[in-house]
Amino acid sequence: MKIGLLKDVNGNLSNLANSVSFVTINGREEDVHLTYEKLERIRRTDVLIGRSFLGGERELLSQCTDLLVDLDPLKDIEIKAGKVQVGKFGLCVEGSCVKVSHIIPIRDGVFSEVSVVDLLDLGIMKEVHRVIKKRGVMRLFIRDKSWGGPEPKRVVGYIEAAKFVVMNVKAHGIVWEYVCKSLS
Repeated sequence: MKIGLLKDVNGNLSNLANSVSFVTINGREEDVHLTYEKLERIRRTDVLIGRSFLGGERELLSQCTDLLVDLDPLKDIEIKAGKVQVGKFGLCVEGSCVKVSHIIPIRDGVFSEVSVVDLLDLGIMKEVHRVIKKRGVMRLFIRDKSWGGPEPKRVVGYIEAAKFVVMNVKAHGIVWEYVCKSLS
């Protein structure tokens, strides 16, 4: 049985956005340093353990493992917006939501607006950049740091690394909405 643990900078269990290392235990312990593209680094595990997963992380990580253990679950936050949503709802196109059990092929430059809900991963944001039209808008909804979300400075770093620029930031209760425009 292969068990994976997501850990933060202090070695405590963490959610995906705040994790800096991924420890796997399968007869021996292996510690892998995580960078921006965390989902690509996490290998298939039987059990994945973390704390305070964001809603979108929970949905995506459950596809990578047989059993996802969240040691500190928070209530789901329901947000309805945009043309495409990736995250806690699976994949929503024009309001029709489907659970994604495999990658859905989408052509380049198809959508004028994409919303990413409660999920922070550079690989996902690069895919959003690929499927969004030139000068398209990405709306990123992320939980506030006081409610288990990542540092705002890190969020902006991910946005800029994915070739977007932040146009506006709005607070919606405990959720921040980053309105971003594609640079190309």
